[in-house]
Amino acid sequence: MFTRLTPILPVAQVAEELAFYEALGLTRHTDPEETYPLEDFAAVASGEHILFGLARTDDVAVPPAGLLWQLETDDLDAVARAAVDGGVQVTSAVATQPWGRRTMTLRSPNGYLVGVEEV
Repeated sequence: MFTRLTPILPVAQVAEELAFYEALGLTRHTDPEETYPLEDFAAVASGEHILFGLARTDDVAVPPAGLLWQLETDDLDAVARAAVDGGVQVTSAVATQPWGRRTMTLRSPNGYLVGVEEV
């Protein structure tokens, strides 16, 4: 039946949003059977567990803060350095949370909140 859930984020500027995720170490995923112009769509991936799409829409507003992506990492300090080096907006610096995990929160160019948690 179902084999995968692939979220697609509506964005105003695909290339700008892709650059945000690339600054964090994710990569553009390409499939030779599906080709799209970068201004319309890009798939983003990391390893075999992260895959999502960025699709251009003309009817996009700043996403509500109710959507928070969470990426898990084994090296939060490296992600934090990559974010700063890549000019990514940090909304919450690295901090240890009450449940014992270290986290940080970023904001993408199209307004999405991206949480990063060290596991």
